[in-house]
Amino acid sequence: MLIDWLTLRTKISDLQESELLELIPYLAKMEITNLSNDQVIQTKLVIDIDAVRSDFQGLVWSISSNGRDKYLNIGGSPASIENGSNLFGSGDYQHCKKIIIKHAQKALRGCLVPSSNWHPRRIDITQNYYLQSRTQVKDALHMLRASDGMRQKSTVKGDSIYWGESSKYRKGKAYDKHTQAKELIKRAEKLNKTPPYTP
Repeated sequence: MLIDWLTLRTKISDLQESELLELIPYLAKMEITNLSNDQVIQTKLVIDIDAVRSDFQGLVWSISSNGRDKYLNIGGSPASIENGSNLFGSGDYQHCKKIIIKHAQKALRGCLVPSSNWHPRRIDITQNYYLQSRTQVKDALHMLRASDGMRQKSTVKGDSIYWGESSKYRKGKAYDKHTQAKELIKRAEKLNKTPPYTP
């Protein structure tokens, strides 16, 4: 099991005025980084950071409000930042939190509050299952087509099964990761960032 995506937030009132002024140019942005040398490839505006896919490689940040308080949100894939792909990673929340904050400190030039002031806003968890053959994978997916999650109806698109696809709070997806896994392993090997596989 690994944390595939983590979005953290802190109240802007926790930031010093000088730190806040430094954040103004960043408002709602997505930064794509070259994992081999940590150089920024591209920075662009993004409206809804919760709509960013969990396999995105880079950092996303925004300032938001719930009507009372304003928040700085930072998010990314801890596994992609640490290992070069989201295929292997950690399920340890504190470890993943440190990775996101450390990466954000570089991108936002260090103007961040202590780790204890950051709280989770979105956590995507991935569980990979290794089956002996592609036939077993297809059989498992076929059986899952008829299953429903907790108050969540399943829908099928191609070879993928989704639960709670339109929910803002809880979603699920099952699919054959074979082709994607092979590509991600090759990419990570090129960057010398392939972690040891532990079942």
